[in-house]
Amino acid sequence: DGSVSISGDMSKQDGALIFQGHPVIHAGQTVSASQSDWENREFSLNNLNLNNADFSLSRNAFMNGNIRAVNQSTVIIGGDTVFTDKNDGTGNDVISVEGKSAAAGTSSYTGHITLEQKSALDIRDNFRGGVTSEDSHINVSSSSVLFSDASSFINSSLNIHKGGALTAQGGLFTSGSIDIGDASLLLTGTPVNSDDAAFLPTINMADGGFKLMSDSSVLKARDQASVVGDIISDKQATISFGTESGKEGILSEKASRGVAVGLLSGFNTAYRGAIHAPSASATVNNTWWQLTGDSSLRSLKNTGSMTYFTGSAANKAFHTLTVDELTTNGTAYAMRTDLKNADKLVVNKKLSG
Repeated sequence: DGSVSISGDMSKQDGALIFQGHPVIHAGQTVSASQSDWENREFSLNNLNLNNADFSLSRNAFMNGNIRAVNQSTVIIGGDTVFTDKNDGTGNDVISVEGKSAAAGTSSYTGHITLEQKSALDIRDNFRGGVTSEDSHINVSSSSVLFSDASSFINSSLNIHKGGALTAQGGLFTSGSIDIGDASLLLTGTPVNSDDAAFLPTINMADGGFKLMSDSSVLKARDQASVVGDIISDKQATISFGTESGKEGILSEKASRGVAVGLLSGFNTAYRGAIHAPSASATVNNTWWQLTGDSSLRSLKNTGSMTYFTGSAANKAFHTLTVDELTTNGTAYAMRTDLKNADKLVVNKKLSG
């Protein structure tokens, strides 16, 4: 529970390591995990290397540095395990006491975490940086998680649990699915300045799709983000592409025009995939939607966009977009035909715009 500031690396093999704050000492009282007043501690290093070890960044601890976790290691950002010293402030020998003390919003991590060999990451508190994972597991339950770095997940699960809110600004790839519970995922381009006015394009791809597991699940993309992957849900989830109101993030002058045109085709946001969500609602603004398979939604509000029916490597058949309610303004629908068959847009109940 003392601060660390080193320019080199720290390694831990087997066992457990905890970075934590320090309970405030009061005259005549023994410190405890349950007390509410804690002092902050800062931990700065180059790399923390974990091998078959458990690491927790617990309350009132602020860490800046990269983590590499291998061989079934676990990393918890915002852990509730702490240790106090029964003799703290007395000058006597240390008597460590393990306890539990959770205080949301009091711990923070900045850096890049690499996971390998069935390791696990549990993000419960403030996180800024990125994750590279292979054959591992990632759980997000914090409402303040920013992937500012490019992040990738190979043969790894990425689950956003109740209360979790993940924003990815550096691009994201997973060979599996992204599972969103009572939580939200926001995908954007990379901001080039502090006011978030201009962005570099990013690619965000989920080979196994984006799975919206709850009526409260939210998937959003905007501000020069290109998204690839089917969206799957049997819940009354919410899907949003582009900016519904307010200022749109423009394409940065630093961006490659060729790359931007290829990814976004001049729109604010791009999505390539099929949406299998017959009970969900989608709002699409200034978005290039390449529809690659039969799709269904309860409601679709489509404004200033292009819905382009197209084939994929696995599916070159004609497609049908089915919605119960469609509101459309300033939007083009580009469909294919061979004069016998064609792509279709089916509105079951209400069409307006």
